[in-house]
Amino acid sequence: MDIRKTITKAVGLAQGVVGAASFVFAYFLYHNLFDVQVVLNVSAKDLFLYVLLFIVFGLLSLASARFLIFEE
Repeated sequence: MDIRKTITKAVGLAQGVVGAASFVFAYFLYHNLFDVQVVLNVSAKDLFLYVLLFIVFGLLSLASARFLIFEE
């Protein structure tokens, strides 16, 4: 495997980890685990916007990671 494919797979793996972490953080934020809403001072009316942004970012990161890892 040449160096370009190795770097591409490493970047894809890193993007996948960031996307998964985004989903986990959105879950923590929505369910207020570890008092994340209090620490970040998130109001109840803005909560759904933040969760939606984290989910969209996570989906885009996971899709990009999938394309990078499985490219031919």
